[in-house]
Amino acid sequence: MNVAITGDSSVGGLVGYNYGSISNSHVTGSVSGENDVGGLVGFNDYGNISRSYATASVSGIEKVGGLIGVNAGGLVSNSYATGNVDSIPTLSSDSFGAVATGGLVGVNYGGFIKNSYASGNVTSTVDFAYDESAQSIYGASKVGGLVGSNLGSLIENSYASGNVSSTVDFSYDLEAENTVYGANKVGGLVGLNVSVPIDNVALGLISNSHASGSVLSNFNLNVSDAAIIFDLEGANKVGGLVGSSLIGITNSSHATGAVEANTQIESYGVVSNFDINSYAGGLLGNHESNFGYGDGFSVSAVANSYATGSVRHFIGIDENSSYSNEYTLLGASGGLIGMLSDGAVFNSHAAGAVSIDGYGINDGSFVVGGLVGFNNKG
Repeated sequence: MNVAITGDSSVGGLVGYNYGSISNSHVTGSVSGENDVGGLVGFNDYGNISRSYATASVSGIEKVGGLIGVNAGGLVSNSYATGNVDSIPTLSSDSFGAVATGGLVGVNYGGFIKNSYASGNVTSTVDFAYDESAQSIYGASKVGGLVGSNLGSLIENSYASGNVSSTVDFSYDLEAENTVYGANKVGGLVGLNVSVPIDNVALGLISNSHASGSVLSNFNLNVSDAAIIFDLEGANKVGGLVGSSLIGITNSSHATGAVEANTQIESYGVVSNFDINSYAGGLLGNHESNFGYGDGFSVSAVANSYATGSVRHFIGIDENSSYSNEYTLLGASGGLIGMLSDGAVFNSHAAGAVSIDGYGINDGSFVVGGLVGFNNKG
């Protein structure tokens, strides 16, 4: 079925909203929309999708996937997507930017993905200039070669081979107090993996899966006036397999692609209260279990897994800028994991070269490790 579909919400090449079963089906062509956009299905509500594929190019803003935009409680098996997936929003001062973009599925919530793959490139690009006050500025978040956001879900015997990139360029001319979210949670397989309790069962499991494409996260910020930035995520939580894992489990999985995270900040005013955390790893950008929902939902581990790709991490702050004494920075790079917080690692290894560099750093630190960049109670 060759299509050229354009819509707003719940947009799919075959079905917009699915509450049934789909098998032995396919779509070619192009699909574009805003939210819940998929090459085959826009929103899959507890439906079963098997032996189906999409080769269509897909574009949208939030919850965008090469096969399915949102998979809520459904089963996806023996299916694939080969088209490129792009998220390029037109931002306003109240926009949440580009959120949850995946080569196969944008958001996998309480769902199951088995024996499936995505081979298209996944790109999330935000380029915007602000000229009015905004409490929070959002860029691109949760970008993955297979799944953008994996919430309380299972991914098994699946892979992604396409390249993943997230690029955010912000500039603004104002005196304002802001929280700035740049290009974060970017992974070769999954952008964000979280063990969320759904019906008293908490899943956030990735098993026997892999990613082979390169992963790139770029963040550029230009401020032409005075600003108070309370918190800033630049190119943060970037990993060859998973960008950010929160109480998640990664087992018998691997990543072989190169990982690169770049943050560049330029200001012609005075920037105060300036804090940056930036983590990058060959397998996981960060892995933590001290983010939870109470007892019974705190299992967090990486087991029998490895990474062989290189990790390159860069943070540059233009020396023409002025910063207050409250400015701090932590950059962490690891061959396997950038930042490990309270999680466990078993029978895992890394083989790629790891580097972290930068300039204009007044009050901050770079840490780098062959396996883990920063081990915080792990």
